[in-house]
Amino acid sequence: MFTRRSAVLIVFVLLFVVALSSTHADRVREIGVDWSAAYFNNTVGGGTPVYTETLSGGINFNWGVNSPNPAVQVDGWSAVFGANQLFDNRRYEFVIAADDAVEVVIDGITRLSRPGAHPLTTETFQMNMTYGLHYLTIRYADYSEEAAIQFQYVPVAFPYDVTRGISGTITDHLGNLLLDAKVTAYDATTMAVASIVYTNSDGAYVMALDPGTYKLYAEYVGVIPEYYADKASFAAADSVTVAAGGITTGIDFSLAATACLGGTLTEPDGVTPAANDNIYVYRAGDPPESSYYGAIYSTQTDVNGAYHLCGLIPDLYRVEAYDPSNTYPNTFYNGAFNAADAEMITLVSGEDHIDVDFSYLTYTMTPPVLTAPSGVSADAPSTFTWEEVSGADWYYVWLSNSQTGKVFNRWHSSDVCTGGVCTVPADVTLFSGTYHWWVQAWSTASGYGEWSAPMQFSLSFAAPPTALTPSGVIAYQYPSFLWEALPGATWYEIWVADASGAGKSLWYPADSACYMGYCYSAWDAVGLMSAGVYRWWVQGWSNELGFSGWSEALNFMQPLGAPVTSAPTGVIDTSTPNFVWQPTVPAEWYWVQIANPATGELSGNWFSAATYCTDSTCTVPSPITLADADYEWYVIGWHPVSGYGTWSASVPFTVSTAAPVTAPTDAPQVVPPDEQPPQLDQAPPENGGQ
Repeated sequence: MFTRRSAVLIVFVLLFVVALSSTHADRVREIGVDWSAAYFNNTVGGGTPVYTETLSGGINFNWGVNSPNPAVQVDGWSAVFGANQLFDNRRYEFVIAADDAVEVVIDGITRLSRPGAHPLTTETFQMNMTYGLHYLTIRYADYSEEAAIQFQYVPVAFPYDVTRGISGTITDHLGNLLLDAKVTAYDATTMAVASIVYTNSDGAYVMALDPGTYKLYAEYVGVIPEYYADKASFAAADSVTVAAGGITTGIDFSLAATACLGGTLTEPDGVTPAANDNIYVYRAGDPPESSYYGAIYSTQTDVNGAYHLCGLIPDLYRVEAYDPSNTYPNTFYNGAFNAADAEMITLVSGEDHIDVDFSYLTYTMTPPVLTAPSGVSADAPSTFTWEEVSGADWYYVWLSNSQTGKVFNRWHSSDVCTGGVCTVPADVTLFSGTYHWWVQAWSTASGYGEWSAPMQFSLSFAAPPTALTPSGVIAYQYPSFLWEALPGATWYEIWVADASGAGKSLWYPADSACYMGYCYSAWDAVGLMSAGVYRWWVQGWSNELGFSGWSEALNFMQPLGAPVTSAPTGVIDTSTPNFVWQPTVPAEWYWVQIANPATGELSGNWFSAATYCTDSTCTVPSPITLADADYEWYVIGWHPVSGYGTWSASVPFTVSTAAPVTAPTDAPQVVPPDEQPPQLDQAPPENGGQ
């Protein structure tokens, strides 16, 4: 007999909760949400369930000697419960009580299995969970008599018992133990997260792990995260092995604190504060040729010329000042125009280095006067020329592209100058676009001179962009467009035309449409495309270079559909019937196929749509003379862009050209009845005429 959750359930729950709370009084029990339940009239949980339901209150039942539903037999049944549950990054204890067989599966791995008949028994197990959703499956079977199950899980407070895994401590650079430092264990081969734990108030952690090889990563606010041991990358990290028995201890971290750097910046007089100027900080090994390249930290001076930067990784650094007004040249600490001559500053963990004070330098030589290249040209320059600067020993040449940034920066000795003109080879491959270049002089006696005024030159588009897709048959009605980026282009125009030549123009900015050498249009670029052939082109444009040429055209269209046939069909009395169907626009040719099912013979021919089709109908003569027999026919369209379309449905017909049977001459004539049929407005007889 079936009963709903009864007083027996209440007693079961109370007894279970009392037992659980006596052991875990300081922890919050969780039962999960949105469980699905499927019940089967067998003990293996297979086949089609006889009853299903959704459980909002978790898995907590005592059915006694009954079953969950009248559709479920009293004994010899099973249930499968499943749900995605959200967990934190911590260790959990899972508690399950059941009368008869039970199995707990987490993320597809069986964590507890107790087959066979058993009295009501409570079992537990622990495991580390990562933050996020995990899928839990609970399988239960009742063999006879009492049926009951309850499932809960509780976070485990640290410390807890671990039989195998890894343990250690986390400290900062001063040796202070860190509370709640995060430690992540990754599988050394797959990089999959194996466990995440946090340190306790003693800075200690322990994580349960299966035997294997792992790499550990430690993190904490205000310090520099690292892999074990003192490594900056996963590849360089030391591996830690967990054996089949015991804990691998002593996997300790000492995390370095970040450092700070500060000082003051003054104008060349060494007194006047350089207010609201930019400060760039570079780590050793970075390429700080300019304040625009390689800076990993930046800030601005205040009204007193003071600056302060924190969060720097302990290392060697260079510091550069940049005057946005260009009154003074970029100057490195301490008294240098370039990174090679700059004084290096050593920062150690936890240090606040606040005496990095320096002043702008001033130029001592006149700037070079540039002569060529300049203006717009179809050919890339072979040389760069400028007027010689008196007293200069070296020249520094800088070339930038408006779209991509720096192209090169090079030193040339004064030997490149003859007769007051300095000439150096370009020695670089340049693409279409706009360029700016500068030259700065330097001498052993007086140092750097001022940068020249920039000179601009542009290379016109060497070729149009290359259109890529769509091309040929497309399976969608809302095409987007893909093409190769054109160096120097800041905008692109796409032109799409139908078979009549009517077209539509679409414009796309390069900075949002292009990435990694390719450009994309919007998904719904031209809206719904009807049947037919379309062509499209793309061209580039920039303010300096104007328009490029148009790309080669690409044709595209939707697949040809299946023609809808109309004749012949049924029994016909001619051996050369016309074949009629509705055209599938824009097919240019049709193949008509005739089959004799009895002999397997196939016959057919090509027919031009221009000759045999109107807007609504295609009519062609029979490709062959047909003998009296049963036939099938079908037709398929073809277009040079799409190729073949889809075959029409097969249409059976029979050719019967024998003389028809005539009625005998003495056949009685059909005489219409005397009575007239009822009028259309005459009411029908009542009750169906009965």
